[in-house]
Amino acid sequence: MSPFISVWLHFSSTLSLLSESGTQPSSSPLPEEHTVRSWGYLIDTSFHDGALHVVFGPVALLFALALFLGWLAWWYRISNLKWTTWEPVEANLKIGEIGDVKIAPNYETRQIAYQVWVELSTRKIGLPFDPDNDVIIELYDSWRNAFTEIRGLLKTIPIHRVDRSRETRTLVELITTVLNRGLRPHLTKWQARFRTWYHQAEASAENKDLPPQLIQRRFPEYEELKKDLQEVQSGMVEYTEFLSKVAKGEG
Repeated sequence: MSPFISVWLHFSSTLSLLSESGTQPSSSPLPEEHTVRSWGYLIDTSFHDGALHVVFGPVALLFALALFLGWLAWWYRISNLKWTTWEPVEANLKIGEIGDVKIAPNYETRQIAYQVWVELSTRKIGLPFDPDNDVIIELYDSWRNAFTEIRGLLKTIPIHRVDRSRETRTLVELITTVLNRGLRPHLTKWQARFRTWYHQAEASAENKDLPPQLIQRRFPEYEELKKDLQEVQSGMVEYTEFLSKVAKGEG
């Protein structure tokens, strides 16, 4: 007889004997020295007739049952969480002239929104532009880093999740649109021009003792750049708040 069959037979035999006696088995196919002696034992093993004999005690069975019930409760909670939907979150986003957006949060959209929200809320890109204290070069670095991280995040979303959920698809399209229509146009128009000018201005003798906030104000088109920058940053703050509501399931 194989060890597996022997284990199962003795397991079944023990359950039968315990149910009949109410305390401990009165007889057992195992040798007498391996007979179960009390309710307190966990597992009894022995070799007999060339086979491994394993008998599970009541405590071990109760422990296994508790583990199974715990796993069942966890699986039930996760399953419900994945299929739960909240009230739709709506907003009118000015950035990129996106306009009205509505997403009903679910497990997947909340997870994606949370990851993007973390990227934005922990960088300067997610804060209003402060012309008295912010350094535009540093701001552009923040944009670039966020752009790279969010694009990488989008690549990790399995295509089947996008295909099967309209809400997930809507959120992914929104994130992509904000990058392409909200950030990219400003960067295309201003970044290279401003960086080139700024590095030259910073190296000049007349500006060597000036803080960067004052140097950047000497940019010939500073007022136009500042206005555009404030509009984009304001739109990003609004967009970040929208993602926060989706992540929290707040309609």
